[in-house]
Amino acid sequence: NLKQISVPVIAAHLADVLNQEQIAFEEPALNALAQAAAGSMRDALSLTDQAIAYSAQDIRLETVQSMLGSIDGSHLSALMEALCARDAQALLTQADRLHQQGLSFAQTLSDWAELLSQVATAQRAPGFVDPNLPHYDEIDRWARQLPADLLQLYYTVAIHSRHELHLAPTEYTGFIMACLRMLALTDDQPAAPTAAPAPTPAAAPEPSQTAASEAAEVPDVIVVSTEETP
Repeated sequence: NLKQISVPVIAAHLADVLNQEQIAFEEPALNALAQAAAGSMRDALSLTDQAIAYSAQDIRLETVQSMLGSIDGSHLSALMEALCARDAQALLTQADRLHQQGLSFAQTLSDWAELLSQVATAQRAPGFVDPNLPHYDEIDRWARQLPADLLQLYYTVAIHSRHELHLAPTEYTGFIMACLRMLALTDDQPAAPTAAPAPTPAAAPEPSQTAASEAAEVPDVIVVSTEETP
């Protein structure tokens, strides 16, 4: 049977197996294993065996992410926060951190696209978002912050940029350009110039004391009529 099995079904089966074996685990870690298995229960069980050995029988999300070479959730959260804030400096700083830690930019874009799809789902059908997701609370906030049309464009950029990484001079350069491409979609139009306030009419100058005194000293002019009296 080549039909792919859904992530929740695989994760639930892994939980049953681990409970029977009395091995400690976190549900988000099982979700990560199930997602990495890409619909194959056999692969999921194989990855779980590796995780048991890798984690000394205490399967945690951080351990599974390290084993799979996937991206720590804090990196994705930082990328989303910077994107929501339209903060280019924060986005490029996060890219540098990923680069310094030797993490895969292809995997980052893949995980980022997955997260963007979850945010888009939360906008249209909140009930379909798994509450066990690592970023569940943040997903709801991002869904209220980001316009639906921009989310779709961000997802497209992430997917296409992942496939175009091999065309870039380096993966780092390709990832930087993907971040800048997302920001370019959110750039505001130039703000209309604000009308300058109308100038306040200047007050009439106060007459100087000298002018006032001179006016006071001018004698009254007597008008003499030149009309002759009959």
